[in-house]
Amino acid sequence: RAFKGDLYSPHYQTYNRNKKSITLNTKKSTDDLAALDDLVKGADVFIQNFRPGVAERLRVDAARLQTINPRLVYVDISGFGNDGPWKDRPAFDTVSQACSGFLRLLVNPGNPRVVGPAIGDAVTGFYAAYGVLAALYEREKTGRGRRVETSMFEAMSHFNLDDFTHF
Repeated sequence: RAFKGDLYSPHYQTYNRNKKSITLNTKKSTDDLAALDDLVKGADVFIQNFRPGVAERLRVDAARLQTINPRLVYVDISGFGNDGPWKDRPAFDTVSQACSGFLRLLVNPGNPRVVGPAIGDAVTGFYAAYGVLAALYEREKTGRGRRVETSMFEAMSHFNLDDFTHF
């Protein structure tokens, strides 16, 4: 976040402009957990991007939060999904680009490097947003929320669908 001393970096400012933040320790503080529960009661969407199992340890999992608010759309974003052999691996933008084969389209293998904007992060966010929109539409008809899951690997693999089709 920091940039040239006490200033926020332009990158941080771009993604966090006009946001309000709070810090809650839901694992150790019952007051913080109660504060989160109060926020969830009136929320439309809750987004988390922990590795599988972490949300449960922090008590911010879909089952618990949707008990508090059955209309809640719960978004679960992970690096490699909630099951499978890579589910516990950490991921970030470049990892999703590389593992999906997308980075191969942009980089000479003889000179591997990180490229451009954080497209893996952005594409994953777009896919999650599409899921949220569909879940909110469904909620209007049923009155119930839904869990929306995506992973960076899945999003980038689908975004790179033409390459996978040829493979």
